[in-house]
Amino acid sequence: MVPGTRPEVVAELSNQIDAAPVQRLVIEARYYDENGKYLGTGSYTDDGRNDRAGNPVPSYASLSLRIRPTQQLPRKATSASLRVVQFVTE
Repeated sequence: MVPGTRPEVVAELSNQIDAAPVQRLVIEARYYDENGKYLGTGSYTDDGRNDRAGNPVPSYASLSLRIRPTQQLPRKATSASLRVVQFVTE
C-alpha cells in the first residue's frame, strides 16, 4: 500500500479456479489509520473475462490492479485490508 490521504493499494492477483469460470470479481480495500481506525473504502470490480469467442475464462492467471478510496480520507491511511469475492457459475 502506498500511504497517505489518497492511498493506493497496488496488487498482483493470481487465481486458479477449477470448478467454474469467474463471472464477476470484486476486491474491496478498507483503509485504516495508524491506530487501526477505519477511514474509508475503495473497490475494484471486473465483470468476468471472456476469450475471443465470448466464452468465460476459468481463471485469472495474472491481474494487476490499483485500488484507491472512493473519497478523500480524513487522515493518513497507514494500512489496508482486502476482501476478495468471486462469483462463479455452477
